[in-house]
Amino acid sequence: MAEILNRKDEKIKIQRDLLKLQKKQMKTSAQQQKKENAIMEKQTEAQLMAAETSIMSIDIEKVPHYLKNYYLGMQRKIMERRGFISPSD
Repeated sequence: MAEILNRKDEKIKIQRDLLKLQKKQMKTSAQQQKKENAIMEKQTEAQLMAAETSIMSIDIEKVPHYLKNYYLGMQRKIMERRGFISPSD
């Protein structure tokens, strides 16, 4: 009888240990996900800045006439988004 109780106690202890490990794993997983999200956010911002730099460096005088309005509009949107000019109405 004592042996059965000891085995049940062991089983309960193992279940508690397993639960603790699962909680720790979930916490670690959540932290890892937060780090990955932060990295993705920085990568996205870097890609956006690269695209904006490309658009802002376009010499409007050298592009074909039919593209001038496009690049002027894009440059204006970038300037508005970055807070250099106020949004147009």
